[in-house]
Amino acid sequence: MRDYHDQALMQLWPTIQHILETDLRFRAWQLAAKAVAETVDSLHPAIRWRDGVVEIDGPLDADVELAGRGLQLTPSLWTRPAFTAHWTQPTIVVLGTTRARVLRALADEHTTSGLARVLGISLASASTHAAVLRDAGLVTSRRHGQ
Repeated sequence: MRDYHDQALMQLWPTIQHILETDLRFRAWQLAAKAVAETVDSLHPAIRWRDGVVEIDGPLDADVELAGRGLQLTPSLWTRPAFTAHWTQPTIVVLGTTRARVLRALADEHTTSGLARVLGISLASASTHAAVLRDAGLVTSRRHGQ
């Protein structure tokens, strides 16, 4: 594990740490300044707040009672957005592989269509990911022409 860390992660760790800390600050601000519904609705298109309930579209068809345990949001650069129901603390993983790839690609300047092309994702997906990252203060955008 140490060799893997030294070869694969050590150089990226400051960037990874910055991304995660920035996302946590943004979510804390969003929760305090906006509302629970807006915060949950912005996590992922498959996650939404409806009538006091967090709904997650996915293969698991189950109801999870929090019973006072709260709901933990965990940023992750390596997994797809997910919900883990079997831990003592119910957890939503909020930064998936596509968003991490978008963030990495935006180390270089791209148009939205160029970003979609480079990553092999739809234009709508590239635009959505870039907007979320911009709203979180992780990237900036500028207009060129129309």
